[in-house]
Amino acid sequence: MRFHILLNNDDYFAMNEYLQMYSPTGKKQILIGRFLTAIFSVFLFLFVFLMGVRGRLMIIETIVLIVLSVYNFFAYPKTVKKGLRRKVDQVCKTGKLPYDPDSVVDFTEECIFEYSPVSSHRFEYRDIHSIANIDGYIILLFSPIQGIILPLRCLEGREAELMALLNAKRGQQ
Repeated sequence: MRFHILLNNDDYFAMNEYLQMYSPTGKKQILIGRFLTAIFSVFLFLFVFLMGVRGRLMIIETIVLIVLSVYNFFAYPKTVKKGLRRKVDQVCKTGKLPYDPDSVVDFTEECIFEYSPVSSHRFEYRDIHSIANIDGYIILLFSPIQGIILPLRCLEGREAELMALLNAKRGQQ
């Protein structure tokens, strides 16, 4: 099974968004980020309390810290996405794309080949760490930072056939 894959910055962003927001490592980082803000607020409250501030200022500080902590807890994923989008755009503006925009991915009986004008890679089916089937993409992850982005628009309607092959090959290993 052979597919001609044409990628753009949005495709690259989608893969990085998945890694940052939905992978086990990414979820853990987001949870840590959310709780660090709450912990910082508690330490700031204790610092101000120990400095001897009392009365209205203490009540205002408590309300502000609670509101900021709750807001950050819920807004943190959006903040991460915005930062990620900025980083992807920055990297792509340098002219050195972190992905091959035009490649051919060949799924053979033995392994997966990825060919592009710049490079070629060979991956064993047993090396697939996980398969992410997200909105508009199938992402084959070989490590936390290496994978193949397969936009559904490039799969010619053969997603089910591809998934059956990948599941069969991974099950054989």
